[in-house]
Amino acid sequence: MLDRAPRAAALACAAAALAVASAASAAGPARWRIGVAAEAGHGNGTDTVRLALVAAPAAPLWSRATTGLATFGEISVAHWRFPQPNAADRRRITVVGLTPYLRLRDARIARWFFDFGIGLNTLSDLYETRDRRFSTHFQFSDHLAVGRSFGDHDEFELSYRFVHYSNAGIRHPNPGVNFHVLRLEYRFL
Repeated sequence: MLDRAPRAAALACAAAALAVASAASAAGPARWRIGVAAEAGHGNGTDTVRLALVAAPAAPLWSRATTGLATFGEISVAHWRFPQPNAADRRRITVVGLTPYLRLRDARIARWFFDFGIGLNTLSDLYETRDRRFSTHFQFSDHLAVGRSFGDHDEFELSYRFVHYSNAGIRHPNPGVNFHVLRLEYRFL
């Protein structure tokens, strides 16, 4: 059974997801593309699964003959599972995040893309393993990705992501944690 902090985080994320979806619907289908994404990965002895609600403007931020730069954002909930219990005798924590991204595409390499994002995250408990201990519940996340779109309208995406979490030196210790993640996304038309 979930304790109160992860449950509250999941409810807050669901409420935010509904608010974003409602706002995007009100703006009209021609202006926004809404999507959902699922991720699974591993890093530094920790497994992660993550679900995200994605919102992207339909028009690119900048484009030239073959190159384009677009933006999108996401609200996410992740669960991290690690082998050794932390100080609160837990082996998992919940992470709620908000991440804006930039996406670079070049028509010369077909449907491939590169993403870069910096997110803000809050952890339900401090992350502690045998060799790593975070000192804050707040963490930044850096996301680097390479992926490819599929489908008649590029509605499916598959990507590899490298994600680094750290508090950027706000408080020590600040060892950070790195994840290697596979992501599948579906964007509604």
